Amino acid sequence: LNRLVLAAVRIQCQGGSKTLFREGTPLTLHQFEKALPKYIAACSFQTPASIANKQRTCRYFIEFIRGNTEAGSDPEITPESVLDFRNALACSPSTINKHLENLHAVFAWMQDMEILQGANPVRKAMKIKANQKIHKDILSSEEMLRIARTDYGDNPTEIRRRAIVLLLATSGLRASEVAAVRPCDLDWRAGSIYVPHGKGDKDRVVLFHKIAQEAVQQYLRYRPKEAADTDPLFVGHERATKQMHGLSRITIYNDVKEYVSRLTGNQDVHPHSLRHTFASYLLSNSVPMAEIQSMLGHSSTRTTEIYAKLIAPDVTPIRSATSVFDKVYPHGAPR
Repeated sequence: LNRLVLAAVRIQCQGGSKTLFREGTPLTLHQFEKALPKYIAACSFQTPASIANKQRTCRYFIEFIRGNTEAGSDPEITPESVLDFRNALACSPSTINKHLENLHAVFAWMQDMEILQGANPVRKAMKIKANQKIHKDILSSEEMLRIARTDYGDNPTEIRRRAIVLLLATSGLRASEVAAVRPCDLDWRAGSIYVPHGKGDKDRVVLFHKIAQEAVQQYLRYRPKEAADTDPLFVGHERATKQMHGLSRITIYNDVKEYVSRLTGNQDVHPHSLRHTFASYLLSNSVPMAEIQSMLGHSSTRTTEIYAKLIAPDVTPIRSATSVFDKVYPHGAPR
């Protein structure tokens, strides 16, 4: 299993061990597996990535339970077995917590559907407290100016990379959202980008600052002529078939790393670093927390509080973000 270490000692999930938690009527593994397809079908409104994450967690969990019980048995799923699963995961605290969150959601749904009559076996106390680390991957204003200042003439690949980097750093978009953005989503006059079906299947509007507009306009001169306004903004061609396709998240990740590291020497920057950079600029210029939450597409201010502790009242986020980047780039792209 990727990122999963199976315990060396056999874990008895049914009987033979002291009960650490008081239970109602727990599910058996067979019942869990039988109900799982219905749960996945109920999640059909979510993004493919979210569904894949939930399926991955459940697959890891099932394989773990099977690997630590007698062959042919149908073990009960108890808080003890969930805790053993958590302790066997060899990954970061945040990833472990995500697996627990996914499992908790599955069992909560099964409770609502009256498939699970007892208590949810995933408990709050199982969550691992992750130490908050200061982001060291935020680009400085000097590095941002260096990126904006660079001119690659007629090199289409570097022009595309520059457009992607400046769009990420001045909009707060995720890599997956940049991969999905289309020319028809760009409002040049209002200076905004419409983001349909973002993370959590939420729509939002983000900043399309003039520094990013200039870079995108330059890129559009080299965008394939056959690409329509309803196709992804950033496209490429398959080497073998020459068929046009939208850039993948992996390609965008590599574009950002190669472009930024070459210009700044910073080897640790990736697409999400530019999202951190965006949030950092807004915070340092006292943009209200509720506006930052809106721009980043967080479902709650709790997530946004990772970047700061203050929650402020909501006003117009696009206007505030525009004023921030007007200060950073008062005359557009420096030459």
